[in-house]
Amino acid sequence: MRMKKKTIIITVIAAIAAIAAAIFVVKKGPELKKELEEKVDKLKEKIKNIEMSDVKDAISTKLTEIKESIQEFDWNKPKDEVERKFHEIKGQLRSVKKHIPLTEVKTEVD
Repeated sequence: MRMKKKTIIITVIAAIAAIAAAIFVVKKGPELKKELEEKVDKLKEKIKNIEMSDVKDAISTKLTEIKESIQEFDWNKPKDEVERKFHEIKGQLRSVKKHIPLTEVKTEVD
């Protein structure tokens, strides 16, 4: 089961990286547009088979790994190493945060 979660994370990250890479390749506008549309369509197909609980589990697993990294690091190391580790972990948290929905389902009371 843990392998499935890692596969989901890797797939999502790879897809995002592929889209980012497509943006920086020198191509004509219409070619880029078509390529991005195709990648979006492929991602839509992939997410149809992903259960929300799998996504939650994958994010939770990644957060646990980040927390372990924080706990295992020697924060008494020289300042430059501590700052590097801090920024590395902060970047990992930003990456995870991108995969968490920003909107909540709201119900109105009449």
